[in-house]
Amino acid sequence: MKLDTESLRALKATIKYGSLTIAAGGLNLTPSAVSWKLKRLETRIGRKLIRRNGHQIEATPDALVLIEYADIILKVHDHAVQKFRFSDASGRLIIGVTDDLASSQLPVFIQSFHRRHPNIQLEIRVEQQPALIEWFNDRKIDIAILPLQQSYTLDSDIHLWQDELVWVKSKNVDYPLSAPVPLVTFAPDCAYRVEATECLKEHGVGFYIAMECPSVTGVSGIISAGMGVTLINKGLMTDEQCEWPEAKNFDYQRQLNFVIRATTLIPNRLAKLVIAELKTFFPG
Repeated sequence: MKLDTESLRALKATIKYGSLTIAAGGLNLTPSAVSWKLKRLETRIGRKLIRRNGHQIEATPDALVLIEYADIILKVHDHAVQKFRFSDASGRLIIGVTDDLASSQLPVFIQSFHRRHPNIQLEIRVEQQPALIEWFNDRKIDIAILPLQQSYTLDSDIHLWQDELVWVKSKNVDYPLSAPVPLVTFAPDCAYRVEATECLKEHGVGFYIAMECPSVTGVSGIISAGMGVTLINKGLMTDEQCEWPEAKNFDYQRQLNFVIRATTLIPNRLAKLVIAELKTFFPG
């Protein structure tokens, strides 16, 4: 188990203010980024850390114990960072990421990275997986962070973490297989959409595209509003959503690998530094 300092800061701020929005403002992050960090921390320690009491967020007993350790960890960490605050590394890198990372985890990483390496210029390009692969092959980006099924990974890809693909719906609406299923999904060439439609066709399930949206935030909001079902990685589920019970008829089990794909054209020192930082931030 690994505890990262940014998630510990998010926990402390959320408990202090009793609000994701106020905590996010104090940390210069978005509420979704703070929420993601808290979920990641809960997953790593295997304990529930916050609970909602109306509009107020409260700490669980486990969170109060963890905060005592967090105070010690952050004090030592910040002292070390202050001593070795700036690196002399410099250069420019273009990183391609999918929308889910751009709207949640990546801003946290960029903020932390720039604090330690102010002379490295990171440029971020956001697109869906197929476009990122094309950009990488055309040398338009130096590094791509990609969600891929195992059969599509390369030996040279660097593994970050793994997540499960699940069928998801709103908790408030049911979608029986006796009627055409409204499918909410991404662009036609998106891997999620291809996988979803192939699965439904394979099992003879009637469906129609109820909504097509390029962003994860858009798809998630539409699902929570009760407009259909979608296939996404489990880590993107929200409190308003649940797994679609009918999907048990598909015997569907797929794992999604998040990997770094980096060009060999990057200066070796710069490549090693950025990849090492990404692996530390996204430990598997």
